[in-house]
Amino acid sequence: MAATTTTAGAALYVARDNLLEVNLCDGLPYAEAGSIATAATLAASSRGERVAMADGVDRFTVRRAPFKPAPPVTFSELEAEAMLCVWEEFLERRSESGNIASLQARAGREESPGVIPITVEAAAASAARVERWAPFIAYWEGVGAGAMRHVAKDLAPFALAVYDAIPRDLLDGYAYDWEIIPATLDQIDWTSTGYTLPDPKTAARAVVALLGEEWPEEEA
Repeated sequence: MAATTTTAGAALYVARDNLLEVNLCDGLPYAEAGSIATAATLAASSRGERVAMADGVDRFTVRRAPFKPAPPVTFSELEAEAMLCVWEEFLERRSESGNIASLQARAGREESPGVIPITVEAAAASAARVERWAPFIAYWEGVGAGAMRHVAKDLAPFALAVYDAIPRDLLDGYAYDWEIIPATLDQIDWTSTGYTLPDPKTAARAVVALLGEEWPEEEA
């Protein structure tokens, strides 16, 4: 009989006689190459989409299509370091935001031996940071951790541009990961649906001000 072809999800189904060949383009979780699957299993593995089937077809021969990898993407060592530092600061902000209630409850309380007490001033400073980061946290909650890892990657060029715009002598004594990167991220305008990047040179001036330094006149 003539072959009947239909598509469902990322797979191509070709019905011949009482068998249905499946060309897996990106892999289906319940179908292995060379296996025989039932209609119910294949339907479940096609991400819930209904599979058009020929008369009486209830068994399927699974054949994997050739895999074509995407072209490799390369990053410099500085870009990779910036991505990791941005992601580390992302995690720090999410952690502090999630723990603020507990931190405030402990403020000024006498702790057990070996436990560092939380002062009222430290709790207030933390609460102020968390309030400032609220749009960032709202954005994270909307897109999820997986998407935020890509945001960290996308922000690396901006972080490097800001760093490069700061006069070298103003960077002495400041940690790139714990001071420069957090101050840089503070210059981003976050909302619950996205973010806007300022001009790197403008951001560099703001970072210097946050660090308590003055921009040199010759650089004005």
